[in-house]
Amino acid sequence: MGPKAAALVASPGESIRNADNEYLFRAHSSVLYLSGFAEPNTLVLVLPESHATPFVLFVQERDREKEQWVGRRAGVEGAKERFGADEAHVLAEIDAKLAVYLENIEELYVPFSDATLLATVHRAIATLGRRKDKPRGGPRRLVNLEHVLGAIRRIKQPEELVFMREAAELTVAGHRAAFETIRPGVPEYVVEAAVDHAFRAGGGNGAAFGTIVGAGVNATILHYLENHCVIQPGDAVLVDAGAEVQSYSGDVTRTYTASGRFSSEQRALYEIVLQAEKDAIAVAVAGNHVRTAHEVARRVLIEGLLDLKLLTGDVETILETETFKRFFMHGTSHYLGLDTHDVGEYFHLDGTPCLLEPGVVVTIEPGLYVSADDEQAPEAFRGIGIRIEDDVLITADGNEVLTAAAPKELSDIEYGR
Repeated sequence: MGPKAAALVASPGESIRNADNEYLFRAHSSVLYLSGFAEPNTLVLVLPESHATPFVLFVQERDREKEQWVGRRAGVEGAKERFGADEAHVLAEIDAKLAVYLENIEELYVPFSDATLLATVHRAIATLGRRKDKPRGGPRRLVNLEHVLGAIRRIKQPEELVFMREAAELTVAGHRAAFETIRPGVPEYVVEAAVDHAFRAGGGNGAAFGTIVGAGVNATILHYLENHCVIQPGDAVLVDAGAEVQSYSGDVTRTYTASGRFSSEQRALYEIVLQAEKDAIAVAVAGNHVRTAHEVARRVLIEGLLDLKLLTGDVETILETETFKRFFMHGTSHYLGLDTHDVGEYFHLDGTPCLLEPGVVVTIEPGLYVSADDEQAPEAFRGIGIRIEDDVLITADGNEVLTAAAPKELSDIEYGR
C-alpha cells in the first residue's frame, strides 16, 4: 500500500442456528491473518506506518453480565494489551471514529464482497463530504482488498507452515481413526465421530469443514454431509476430512473398503485415481500452474476410463467434448490455508496463469464417480465413488506431501488392518 493508503476488514456477528441458539463462531480469516483477533463483531483498520496509530481495532464493548453467560471478551484494553493494537475503540463508535481516521487517506482497501462494511465506509466518506469548515478529505479510490490480501496469504510464511504441518498431522490421525473404525454395520456418523475425536483429542480446533463419510452410492455425492447411513458389506467408503489448527486447515480424502478388499471394479477405478493423483503431484512444482496438475490428472483418468470401456473414442475428442465430466466433474486442486478453499488468484487479469511458487500449499484430489443411475455404465460399476486427496507444499526444489502418512496404497488400504 502507498503512503496514503489504508486497509479495512471485518468479522461479522454470530449467526442464529435456531431459536436463541447460535452457530459456533469462526472469525473472518483475513481478520485472523492481520490481527489474530477471533471475536465476533470486530473491525481491523490498518493505517500508514507514519500514522500515530497504524493498527486500530474496533471491538465489542465488555459487558460483564453478558460475559457471565457467553465468556470473557477482550474489550478495548485487551485489544491493545493482548493483541498489540495501537488504538482500540468499541464497535459502536465506528461511524464517529472512522471518518476521522480516513480524513487523510486517499486510497482505501476494503473487501468488495462485504456489503455491510462497504456501507460503513460509504457513511464515513459521506460524513467527510458534508464538511464545510475544512477541505473535504477521505478516500478518492476504493480497491478490492481481497485481491491484494489474497496474493499475500497465498504464500505461507514459516510461522504459518508450523500450524499447517500440525493440521496435516492431525488430519492423518483422523484418517487412521476412520480406517480403524470402518466395518460393515457401522453407521457413517460413527466414523465421523471417530475422525472428529482424533482432531480434538490431538489438540486441534476440531474439523475445518463438515466431515464427509460416504459409504457405497453416497461416495458419488461430492459434498455428502448427511452421514446417516449404515456401511454395508462390500462398500467403498469415501472419507473427506481435515483438522483445523490455529485456524489453519488440513484437507485429505481417502477411499477405504468396508470388507477388507475392494471388488474388481472398485479396485480398477481406485488404481486409476491413485495414478492420476501421483502424476498430478509430480507436476505440482514451482513454475507450473495449478491447472497443470488438473490437466495431467484428467488425461490419466480419461485413459483409464477408455481402458475400462466406460468411455469410448479418443482422448483429444473426449477432452474437447468434455464427456469425461460424466465421471469427473470437479477441479483437481485448490489453495489451502486459513480457509479450506483458500484465497489467491489462479489467473492474472490479462488471462495468464498465476504460477506456483515456494510457500504455496495446494490440494491434489482427482476422483471418479459412477452414478447409480448411469444406465450406460456396466451395472457392476454403478454407485462407486473414489477420490484420493493430499495436501502439497510447493518448495524450492519440488514439493512436499504434508499428508503422505495417510494410507493410500492398495496394500495398506486392503491389507493394512
